[in-house]
Amino acid sequence: MTWLSDVNGKSQVRVRTTVDEFEKVVMQNGWQQIKNFQMARGGLLWNADRVTLDVQSITPQTIHCKARCKETSISFHISLVYGLFTIVNRRQLWDTLKNLGVDSDQPWLVMGHFNSITSPDEKIYGAEVTGYETKDMLELALGLVDMASYGCFYTWTNNQVWCKLDRAMVNPGWLQADYFGQASF
Repeated sequence: MTWLSDVNGKSQVRVRTTVDEFEKVVMQNGWQQIKNFQMARGGLLWNADRVTLDVQSITPQTIHCKARCKETSISFHISLVYGLFTIVNRRQLWDTLKNLGVDSDQPWLVMGHFNSITSPDEKIYGAEVTGYETKDMLELALGLVDMASYGCFYTWTNNQVWCKLDRAMVNPGWLQADYFGQASF
């Protein structure tokens, strides 16, 4: 899961929330939610008093929206990702993101659990990383770069292997708009 709590130039992004925590935040805070649990494990929370969110598409691996801060009128596109488990099943995710990003000179935040790494440095222990594993994520490109983050570098483990499977990335439009954002893992 991923949270978007505020869009007033100080967006807070949280990745990998449990389903129980997701429902608890919605109930306790009166926030709005969109999720694709029936297709995957993605969900987005937002404070409707501060943010307008227009859902533009939902696929098994993405939720794509346009967000606007009610206080500042700052707006951007946001795509929430939950990549499926196999390389072949994730190919639809890469195609979807490429189609969303083709004409996107507007600020765009892409975040979530990609189930993919970009280099051997993003994995410790386990089988050696091959080019086949990293190829699709690297070819996605679209000018996306990792957003500043803090917390754990390796975002997934089975207590034997550690990998960076979660990330928050922004496009050149986000950088040109000079928006501030930080991911917490």
